[in-house]
Amino acid sequence: MKKHTIRMFAIVFCSLYSLLSSAAPPASPEAEIKEGQRLTLQFCQTCHAYQGTEQAGTVGPPLMGMKARFPDRKKLYEIIYDPQVALKADTMMPPFGRNHLMEKDDIEKVIQFLYTL
Repeated sequence: MKKHTIRMFAIVFCSLYSLLSSAAPPASPEAEIKEGQRLTLQFCQTCHAYQGTEQAGTVGPPLMGMKARFPDRKKLYEIIYDPQVALKADTMMPPFGRNHLMEKDDIEKVIQFLYTL
């Protein structure tokens, strides 16, 4: 019985170690900002103007001074996730999170990039 318990422990330990050691390291803040920039270019430039883009839209407000305009990250997150709830029901902005166009961590990366503007 004791040998069986020790073997099971060893198997579980080795399995967990293998899983944890093969996991991707967390992204650096710079990498997350770069990914946020890519996502912003993909999803936001059609409607919003912001520094660093050449083909900017004019439908939505310009994306500038975002950290000062939205010091509460949660509020900005809610706007991106579902602007029809966070802003107004008849907004033209699509609900990126609710419609699964962006995952929660993608929205966080977009916010990290927006906070650089």
